[in-house]
Amino acid sequence: MTDWSYQRRIPIDTGVFLDVDLVKAIVDLKFNPGEGVAHLNSAAKGLSILACRGRTSGEIERQKEREEALTATEKTRQLDEFLRLQKDQRRAPADTFLELKNNIATFMGLIWVLFGSECDYYKGLRNVYATMDLRDVMAIKSHFTAEQCRRITWAIIDDGRSYFDNVKTTLDFSAGANTVFPQSYLVDIIKNVRYGIPVERANFPSEWLSQRKAVTHDQGQSSSRTHQGGGYSERPRRRTTTTTHT
Repeated sequence: MTDWSYQRRIPIDTGVFLDVDLVKAIVDLKFNPGEGVAHLNSAAKGLSILACRGRTSGEIERQKEREEALTATEKTRQLDEFLRLQKDQRRAPADTFLELKNNIATFMGLIWVLFGSECDYYKGLRNVYATMDLRDVMAIKSHFTAEQCRRITWAIIDDGRSYFDNVKTTLDFSAGANTVFPQSYLVDIIKNVRYGIPVERANFPSEWLSQRKAVTHDQGQSSSRTHQGGGYSERPRRRTTTTTHT
């Protein structure tokens, strides 16, 4: 991944830690944890862009300790203990334009290492990244809200689930067989990325939505403030007050 990044002058997140579950999934060729549709509970499993979110040194250390605990108790572990160790392993998606762009670049490098530049999913990711890298798009990056970034992330996850659900066997390459290779549909979101339009997906998780609720000021006036769903919150904004001079 580092060589890929250097050769193309595309910066990636060097704080990425590929955990043992992802490595095992890659070795076993289980890129898709379930069916060809994304689900929130398994969004970070298999070959997912969330696996390429950077971690702090403390997070990496805790992850290693968790893996050691899983290995040490592999033959004696009870179901409830296993579920406890697996709990809260969801990875938070990128909430800003630049975080998302870096996350896509890192994931793109991993896909290239595994499948090469002719992989259609890689090409789709490359098109999304190239669009975000346009000067005109960079100029409106502040208009990409946390929810918009999550919607792009979800589209990438959902497209990957569909792409890796198309499993090929040796029979698909037998003489005379008309082989149909997997296809990525990330090209469908390019226009949305280019103009900062939210990407719509029927299965977009409600936990990732930004919800609005009324907040009453001391003066009795009410306004609408956005807070982030799913436990992912934006930085607190500075409270403003209005003073009337007489």
